[in-house]
Amino acid sequence: MNKLYAVLGPSGSGKSSLVEYAKKKTDIEEITSHTTRDMREGETEGNPYYFITEEEFNDIDFIEEVEYANNKYGISHKEVNNKLSSNKNLLVIVDIEGINQLKYIYGDIVEIIYVYATPHECRERLEKSRGIDEASFRLSNALLNDEFNNHNIADYIIRNKDFDKAKRQFVNILKDTTTFNYELLSQGVNKNNDVYMESELYPDPIIAIDFDNTIAETDFPEIKCLKEGAKEAINSLKNLGCKIAIWTCRTGAPAEQAKQFLIDEGIKFDAFNTNDALPEGFLNDTDFSDSRKIGADLYVDDKSIEFKDNWDSVLGKIIEKMAVYLL
Repeated sequence: MNKLYAVLGPSGSGKSSLVEYAKKKTDIEEITSHTTRDMREGETEGNPYYFITEEEFNDIDFIEEVEYANNKYGISHKEVNNKLSSNKNLLVIVDIEGINQLKYIYGDIVEIIYVYATPHECRERLEKSRGIDEASFRLSNALLNDEFNNHNIADYIIRNKDFDKAKRQFVNILKDTTTFNYELLSQGVNKNNDVYMESELYPDPIIAIDFDNTIAETDFPEIKCLKEGAKEAINSLKNLGCKIAIWTCRTGAPAEQAKQFLIDEGIKFDAFNTNDALPEGFLNDTDFSDSRKIGADLYVDDKSIEFKDNWDSVLGKIIEKMAVYLL
């Protein structure tokens, strides 16, 4: 029975480069997606996409469809079924939703290859190929969508730090010559299918994050609501191996209120600093302290990283500043 290899990984991990190399070195066939975007110089119909109008797009039965930069992309049932009938193994780049749909429809013939690179490596590659603004946008999306933590669903994991090693490993998988648990062990994967973050070579980086008007909108001591994107960004940093310390001048009941708010909102953190109350009568407020900054590798507040309306605007800056831990 032929196989359908679904390739998954964050933007900048090298998925497309590995697929292009594999097509030259094997007889595997890539599934071609449809798109409504304009054809670019050097592209032809069917390479790398079928270029269609939005009206045509809306009439096609897709397994997966996404919208990016006001253009639509989709993998059609007809394309997959036609190419499966060729009795060749197939290759397709998809996101997590596409993986779920392919597994649901085609079952065990679908094998998942997860291509992993660190956020810093992805940023460097994207800046060279797409520019700084596009790199920041793509990296922020990858972090918010937890694309650096999809290894747990994969049948194979490729650690793409050295492209020559990664491409040999990729082709070996497609040729069924890779023994997963042992072949990949030296590439950053252990027998339990866990990715080793390279930051394990360093002490876990500590990020101290201010609570009031950084994580939550507040009018001290009232907590109004969670800042847009705060939960997704903080939990992504935690999943990347960072230690999250909540840094606040609150003490007493307001501090407990803030801590419970974080728990209720599902925000992961490792520490919540405590402060002694000021002497009674000082500033007429015993629920506020003269707290000094706690020890950390990075501070997120209006004095450290510029904080605008939401967390999307600062997540890329955090990763850039923490690059030494994520190399």
